[in-house]
Formats: sequence, structure tokens, C-alpha cells
Amino acid sequence: MMRQYHPRGPQAIEPHALFEFFPSEPPTPNGARGIATTITIRGPLVQHGPSWGDSYESIRERIEAACGESPPVVLLRIDSPGGEVAGCFDTARAIRSACDHAGKRLVVHVEGQCCSAAYALACVADRITASRTASIGSIGVIAARLDATASDAQMGHRFALITSGSRKADGNPHSPLESGELLVHQNEVDALASEFFELVASSRGIQKADVQAFEAATFRGDAALTAGLVDELGSFDHLMASLDAEHTKNRENQMDEEKVLALLRAMTEDAQLSEPSRARARRALAAMAEADEEATAETTAESEDDDEGDDEDDASAKSDGDDEDDQAEDEDEEATAVSTATAVELVQRSAALERRLIKLERQQEAQERKRLIKAHGGVPSGLAQLLNKKPLAEVKALLEQLPKPRKPKLGDAAATTTVSATRGEGECDGPQLPPDQARAMRLAMGLERESFGVFEEGNTLFLGAPQRGA
Repeated sequence: MMRQYHPRGPQAIEPHALFEFFPSEPPTPNGARGIATTITIRGPLVQHGPSWGDSYESIRERIEAACGESPPVVLLRIDSPGGEVAGCFDTARAIRSACDHAGKRLVVHVEGQCCSAAYALACVADRITASRTASIGSIGVIAARLDATASDAQMGHRFALITSGSRKADGNPHSPLESGELLVHQNEVDALASEFFELVASSRGIQKADVQAFEAATFRGDAALTAGLVDELGSFDHLMASLDAEHTKNRENQMDEEKVLALLRAMTEDAQLSEPSRARARRALAAMAEADEEATAETTAESEDDDEGDDEDDASAKSDGDDEDDQAEDEDEEATAVSTATAVELVQRSAALERRLIKLERQQEAQERKRLIKAHGGVPSGLAQLLNKKPLAEVKALLEQLPKPRKPKLGDAAATTTVSATRGEGECDGPQLPPDQARAMRLAMGLERESFGVFEEGNTLFLGAPQRGA
């Protein structure tokens, strides 16, 4: 069902939306998407609900509910031309305050329109993204005054307005327009617009004069980005992906006090670290514990001072010496905090460096094991795999016990033997060399090779025996 929007009083709205028709739907309930609780704001905005658009009351309730949920991001999905000024600026500040108090990040995505009062709600966010076709801006206030006196006269109607003051009839359509009344309305609009400009300027880091210089224009795409009204252009899915990525990165880089303490405790018990590193970790733990005790004492002292500070005379009676002592204590506490942080950082760097050195040493040991096994030349593959898992000193001891393969040598008989002509062993019935001399010749001519080492044949392990092969 569609209903026409009938504005009441001054409006912070995109002018084309005046008297347009909008869907008559209740506000969309809060949803969840990734790390964000999503709140949808659509249609004209009024102070009180229910409405055919949305109301500031409902928006505040939904945001307060989102602040009570676990997701760290409150995400407003806005498609609204704006609406009533009444309640708008207070709602914007309440949204910001609620998110700050709950520790939530406030993010806005504009899918269609974010104009006037809708932008007042959006500008307080930590981050504003919009699609390239979205309409952003229309920062200003508008009001209308109907003069129906001519129509009344044409219809033969006469109205007598009985008031208790000269300004009581201002805005009544059955009274003629006067310059004094228009001046009153103009001053009201200017005051509301000035508050609007100030809200946008302080929230977006833009000069108030620059906001006013927009002349309530609307911007799209790069123009909105250049004007400083949005932080990024992109789709809703792109925004969600970036939020998830940022959250993952922050979670990986974040190390709160409990994690630091846990890390330091683990370092004090890490057998791989040297004693100086463990000692530094213990000193950092002691420094952090001392800082916590001083912070607790400071909080207690401040509470007592607040109780005693109700009397202004007592507060003004503090001597300059006391002020100097307080300042010195503050400086000492700051130095303690800095030294604690520095100690933690140094311990972490030292531990990381030692772990890198340990890793490098292990890599070098692995390379040395492989080199020794290869240089020995007589280690079977199965035994080599077993030795690769042993400490380097144990590998050296085992390799020393294994016999190294000897190089083949020709015997004296082979050196003095006179070889007679033959066509090859077994190919004729002529003279033949003895087997050992024939084998020595084949080895010398490269027709046969001989290797020595440790090898397996069936279930038998041979040490130093020759292996033959062509």
C-alpha cells in the first residue's frame, strides 16, 4: 500500500519527496550479516511512530538493541529522502553516544538516497559508503506557508482569527502573508539549518562555511566523495567484505593485556629460550603487575579525592608543592607505563629472534646430516631415512661405525699377466685368463663396475662386500 507524505513543520528533506507516495510498511527488523548488526532505514522520517516511513523513536530503539548484541559493528542501510527536523539532531547525537558507550563501530551504507535528515543520522558514523548512483546531501531546512485568502475570497468565505497575541496566527492559511511573519519563519529555518551545518561539520571534519556553501545541493558518485560527504564508493557486498577483512586483521594484530600476560608467562617457562630471555620476561611481568597496582591505587585515591573535593574551599587550598608532587607522580606513572610496554616489546623481539635462530640451526643440522650420509657413500636408503631423524651427534657416531666402501684395485697378478689373444671368455676353446684376472681386466676396461658398502640381499645384511653390476 502506498501513502502520501504530508509534512508537518520545518523539514530536513529532499524537496522532490514532498507529497510523494511511499510504501506503507513497518520498519524492517534488525538483521545480522557477518560481524555487523544491520539496521534498515527507509522512507520519510518523522519524530514519532508508527508511520508509513520510519520514526526517530523506532530508529533509536533498534540501535539501542543492536548495541546490546555481540557483533562489534552497527551498520545502517539508508535509503531515505529525509523528513522532520523535530527530533532529528537529538537522534543523531543519541546514536553516536549509544555506539560509543557500547564500544560499537557505527558504519553507514547508502543504497539509494541519504538526504537532509537522513544524512544528519548518517554523518555521525565512523564510515560512510555509498553506491555510485546514490543521492547524497540536500543539507538544509525547508518550510512552507500557505496563503489561502485569495481562494477563500473566491469561494465567498471570510475568516476572523481571534488570537491572544500578534504572532499567534502565524502560519494560519486563512491569514494573509506579512513580511513580519515571513521574517520569523526565515529566522527559524536559518537557526535550524545552522545547527544542521554544525552537526555535519563537526562529524565529518568539514568547515561549517563549506557545508553551508553546498546550498543544500545533492551529490552523486565522485562528487559526493570529493565533497567529503562519503568515505568510499562501492556496493554493500564490497563493504561487508572489507569489514570482515579489517576485523580479521585487527583480531590478528590485537594483543590485549591478558594476551600479553599469557605470552610472558609462557616465555618464562619456554625451555627453548635462553635464561636471559626468560629473565626479561619475568621482569616485564613484574613491571606490569606493579603498574596495575599503581593504577588501582590511583583510582582509589581519585575516588577519595572526589569525595573530599565537594568543598570548593578545600580544592582551592591546595599548595603549589602538592601540584608539583601530583605532576611528578603522573610523570612517574607515565614512565612506568612506557617502560612496561618497552619491556614487553623487547622480550617479544628477543623471543622471536631466538626462535628464528633455533629454526636456522635445525635447518643447518639437517643439511649437515644429508652431507655426511652422502659423503659416506655406503648407507642404504632405508638406513638414511632413519638417520635423518636422529640428532647430528648420534648420526656422526653411527656413520663412524659403518665401514666405508673401498676403491677397487688391480692385484699384482693382474699387473704382470700376459694376455693372449682370445675372442672372449667361453667363446673358444683357446687359452683363457683365470677368473680373478679376467674380472680385474673387465673392471679396468669399464666393462664391469664394483661398489662397496652396506647392502641387503633378502634377509641378509652385507657390510663391505662387493656388488656387481654391468
